[in-house]
Amino acid sequence: MLNLFPVKIYHIAVLADKYQMVERFAMVMPYFFRARTMEPVAAWRMMVAAYLLKSENGFGYFSSGFIGNKVVSLLKYASLISDRVLALKLCLAIEEFRNRGKTNKGLCLYCFNKGEESGLGFVTKDPGCKFGSHYPV
Repeated sequence: MLNLFPVKIYHIAVLADKYQMVERFAMVMPYFFRARTMEPVAAWRMMVAAYLLKSENGFGYFSSGFIGNKVVSLLKYASLISDRVLALKLCLAIEEFRNRGKTNKGLCLYCFNKGEESGLGFVTKDPGCKFGSHYPV
């Protein structure tokens, strides 16, 4: 189960989120979201899976590949997931990082979730965030 393809991990994450079983996958998340090279489509699915499974490190790692690569258009990847609101938020966050020149790190899951309600956006670090490792210093 630990060497699944990204599309399988994505489907597992969707089901775990739907049936409120995310906590039960805490033991395998380091294996699911370990650093590895892959195609952009697979990386997008892994980023969404990391979001759904609440993996701070996985979300930061896989989002950094899209933030650092300004040539890649996000439209074709956003259409891969059924949650259009989440797809739009991910695209906006990545583009906000790209436009501000913050291309050396990935998104912070905590700040991504709090960005809308705090009004700070996705680039500004939320005052309550204790996961600063994904933000540019």
